[in-house]
Formats: sequence, C-alpha cells, structure tokens
Amino acid sequence: MTFCWHPLLLPSKEMLINNSPDQSMVLAPIRQLDYCWQRRANWETGPWNLRGDSVSVRNLHAETTVGFDIWGRQKTQPVKISMTVWPPYGFESAARSDELDGSTVSYGVLSKELRQAIANKPAHVKGLLTLSRYLWEDIECLDSTGNEAVWSLELLLPKASAVGKGVSFTSLVGRVEETLYVTTSLHLRELTIATIVGINPHEREMKQLVVVSVWIEGMEKQSIPDTYGMMEQIVVKVCRTTTMPTLLSIYLFDIYIFIFFFLLMIHSMLSELQTVEEAAAKTLESLATKVISNLLKLCLFHYDEWVFDVRVKIDKPSAVIDADAAGVEMTRSSDLNEGLAKIAWEECGKRIPTEIEFPIKGRLDDWMRQRGIK
Repeated sequence: MTFCWHPLLLPSKEMLINNSPDQSMVLAPIRQLDYCWQRRANWETGPWNLRGDSVSVRNLHAETTVGFDIWGRQKTQPVKISMTVWPPYGFESAARSDELDGSTVSYGVLSKELRQAIANKPAHVKGLLTLSRYLWEDIECLDSTGNEAVWSLELLLPKASAVGKGVSFTSLVGRVEETLYVTTSLHLRELTIATIVGINPHEREMKQLVVVSVWIEGMEKQSIPDTYGMMEQIVVKVCRTTTMPTLLSIYLFDIYIFIFFFLLMIHSMLSELQTVEEAAAKTLESLATKVISNLLKLCLFHYDEWVFDVRVKIDKPSAVIDADAAGVEMTRSSDLNEGLAKIAWEECGKRIPTEIEFPIKGRLDDWMRQRGIK
C-alpha cells in the first residue's frame, strides 16, 4: 500500500495540556522524508515497512468527550481505540531471547497507557485530531522503539453516525529523531440509504438500499475532522416533507386556491416519493460523482488551502442475486486544477459557498439552488 505523507505542524504536549497560544511547532520538509525512504532501503525491507512485524491493540473501549453526537452536541460518547506499532527492525532479538526487549512493544503496557491517557485527558481536548496527538504524546512505551518508529492510531465513534456503522479517524505517524510525519484519514462507515438507483425499469419503480462509505485523506487541519456530521448529511441528502393539514388550514376558504395547491402538493409528494434522498441516479458511477462533488462544494472548498483526496465506495446489496453486493469505488482530489474539482468549482461560481447549517433543513438541492450552486 502506498501512503501519501504530509509534514504537519504539530503542537507540543505542553501546549495541549495548558491550552497555550504558543504556536512554536516542528516542521520537516517533505524532501527530507523522501530522503529518509531512500536512506533506509525500501518499504519491504526497511524500518518503515508497514508489512513487517507489528504489535497492536484493537478496539479498546472507552468513553470520553470527543467530536459530536448525531445531533451535533459535544457530549461524552463511546470510543473504540485501536493502535498498531511497527518497531524499526522487527522482533528478532525478542524472538530469540523469548523476552520482551527493545525490539518490541508490550501490548499490555500499550493498552494500559491508552486507558490512562483517556482517563487523564484535559477537558478542552475534544477534537479528533487534537485527541490523537495527545494520545501519541502520552504513550511512553513508544519511546522504547528508539528514534525511528511508525504507528497508527484509530479513533472509532460507533454512535456518531445516524445511518452508518460509525465514524473513524485514523492517523499514520512516522518518527525520525524529534520529527513527526503524519497523514490522516476520516472514514464515514457504511451509510445505509434507501434511494432510487439503477438502469433497469424495475429499479425505477421502488427504492433499494445502497451502502456508501467515504474516506477523506489529508485531514490535518485541526477543525476539519469534526465536521463529519455535516458530511454525512450531505451524503444522505435530507428530504423535504409537505403536510396536508397545513394546506387545508390555510387554503380551505377558497376552493380554487385549495385545488391548485392540492395538485401542487400531490406533484411534490410524488416527486419526493421517487427521489427521497434526491439521487434518482441510474448508475452508481453517477451517484458517486454527485456525492464527491457535493462534499467538495459544501464542505471541503471552505478549506481552500488544503488538498484532500476523497474516496467513495457504493455497494448495492440486492443488485446481483448470487453475490453479497455489487458496487463501484471512485477517488478524486480537491485540487482545483483537476477534473471533477475544477467542474465543481465552476458550478459554485468560482467562489466559496455559504457555510451550510447543521442540521440541514429541507432538501439539499433546494438549498443549493437558492444560493446559485448547480
């Protein structure tokens, strides 16, 4: 697997604990990282090898205040913590001596220190990126790997998604001396949505379930990962509803006006019954493109100084009778010089759209149309 590494300005542990405004951080040029790869052989045999020996703790259960719940509230919620450490040169000496030494990391100590770090977390450390950084700094057993190490940390919020299997934030960190190299990813897990999609006539008559997963790479700006609730709503596309009692109470006094609005209401209801989640796409390829385009327009373009890679996977479980699912996967960049992002930017009128409110009220396409977004 190839990873895109980003140098990241990271605050010191003291800054996190004291909430200090001090902005002194360490930054290493990306070319230095490239030099490190060349100097240490390659991914298959060198100390940066992610296919080599590793120690991991998976899904350590905890509760803390991090991110937001499905209603946008910052409250205590369950979190599952997974961490994997790749020691620089493998387990050779530990295997020969049958003892835990500097060539490995004790998973017992690792899990204990993760629990302690969560328990001692400062109250103001609530963001996904900030919490990840705090945990790296608090895990003392990482020091046993010497000046070179690679580790990954995943924070899974199982209750942070209204229609999916949770939201996870993963950071992959490489350390050389006192410098950290970081790449991050936000994952919206398996959003299950009922919609009209398909090219066959029978698929246009009734909604079916699609399972949408979204990965966004390059979430190194502190506030971006915590907008996952808005991103999920953009993917799902909240439906607009029209109620009969409201129209009756307003227009009953005039039978002609009532008939007009009654027919208008029926037309609107039939339209929404066909396109509840505003998709009504014939192909998954078109639907995936629309998902990425809307994420760029309504969320990621607000961070125009950053370049993201957005990957969308859409599965149709009922598409093939003798298969678990059939689906497509698409990856696009937010770079304005590249295809889809360039088109999306032009559809925004080459300006950053107004920030969308949370939760989204009414139909997403109506909200975009009112603001001149195609």
